[in-house]
Amino acid sequence: MTVCGGFHRQLSSELDMSYSVLGGRPSQEVKTVVQRSELRDRVLVIDDDPDIRTVISVILAGEGFHVCTFDDGQTALDGATERPDLILLDYMMPRLNAAGFLRARTDHDLLKDVPVVVISAFPDLADTVAGDAVGILHKPIDREILIECVRYHCSRSLHSEK
Repeated sequence: MTVCGGFHRQLSSELDMSYSVLGGRPSQEVKTVVQRSELRDRVLVIDDDPDIRTVISVILAGEGFHVCTFDDGQTALDGATERPDLILLDYMMPRLNAAGFLRARTDHDLLKDVPVVVISAFPDLADTVAGDAVGILHKPIDREILIECVRYHCSRSLHSEK
């Protein structure tokens, strides 16, 4: 689990791993941009795959978003200390999957009204999460679509405590 306040420390240590997933090495410019980016909207990423969490975090932090990550829905419910503007939620997770998280978050003061975008490799999720999620991102996730989706939903967020 990444604690929100310690994101930059963990991000620096994970940059090398995430860029090896992307097929390269992080440049000093990338590290500088990520560390100096103006953090604005908060995005909570919940995915059991550490590589996916890292890649999404690096992309979004590079765009100026404040990113917190958790490895399953239960850990997110137990550990969320700030209200995010958007939740990116993996559909299939071993401990508490997307359906369970979407039901349980209704009792969570910080997370109950936050828009959720479900991430999945399964193409037929529309009926499963209809009404509970504002959108679906299909794996493999396209970088530009991810950024556009997050910007759009953060701009529409009802969150007023920035």
